Amino acid sequence: MKGLLSAFSFLTILPLPWDEEGLKKSTPFFPLVGIFLGGILFGIDKLTSGLHFLGAFILILTLLIMTRAIHIDGFADLTDALFSGKTREEKLRIMADGRIGVFGALGIFLLLILKLLLISELQNREVLLIMPALSRWGMCLSIFSFPYAKEKGKGRIFKEGMNKRALFISTITTLIFSVLFLSIKGLILMALIFPIVLVSGKIIRGNIGGLTGDSYGAINEICEVLTLVFSFIPVEGGFIWERFFS
Repeated sequence: MKGLLSAFSFLTILPLPWDEEGLKKSTPFFPLVGIFLGGILFGIDKLTSGLHFLGAFILILTLLIMTRAIHIDGFADLTDALFSGKTREEKLRIMADGRIGVFGALGIFLLLILKLLLISELQNREVLLIMPALSRWGMCLSIFSFPYAKEKGKGRIFKEGMNKRALFISTITTLIFSVLFLSIKGLILMALIFPIVLVSGKIIRGNIGGLTGDSYGAINEICEVLTLVFSFIPVEGGFIWERFFS
C-alpha cells in the first residue's frame, strides 16, 4: 500500500502520504498511475469532443497540471545537457541546474506543439486511456535496464527499489490494460515502445554514463509522443468488451 500511495503522490498532484521506503516500492504501480491519468484524459476528451485544437490544448494542460509538469521539466533539462556539447561532468551539472536554457525551451515548445497536432488529429481516442500507462511503463523499463549516472540524485531511490519483480508487475499491468482497451493495437504499441526506450536509454547513457531522474522524465515524454505517433498505424483496435455486446 505504501508503494501505491507513494507512486500516486510522486507522479501526480494528489496529496497522498509517502515516504522514502514507499518510493522504493512504487515503481510496480507506475502504469496504474498512468491508467488513472488516462481515464481523466479520456473523460475530458468526451466532454470536449468537437473542439479540435482547443480540446487537445485542454488535454495537454490537464496532464501538465496533474503531473506538476515534472516529466517535461526533466525533458528540458536533458535536452539542454545533450545539446550543450560539453563533457559528461558538465552535462550532469547542467541537468542539476534548475534553469532552462535555449535548447530546453525549444525542446518543450516543439514537444507540446507535436502533442497538440497529434491529439487533435487522433482518430482512435481510446489511445488516450493507455498513453500515460505505456509511457510510465517505459520509465520502469529504463530504470531497470540502465545504471544510474550519479552517486546521489532524486531518481536514485527508484533505481534502488527496482528489480525483476517490480518490472514484471509493471509489464503485466500495462499488457492487461493495453489489450483490454486497444486489443491487438495495444500489443503493437507496447512492442514499439520497448525498443524506443532501449535506444533512448543507450543514447543517454552514451552521453552522461547512465540515467538520472531527469532522464526518466524525458523518456516518459518521448514515449507519450511516440505512442500518439504509432497510434496512427492502421490496425483495428477498440474496447474488447464491445465485441461481446455488438
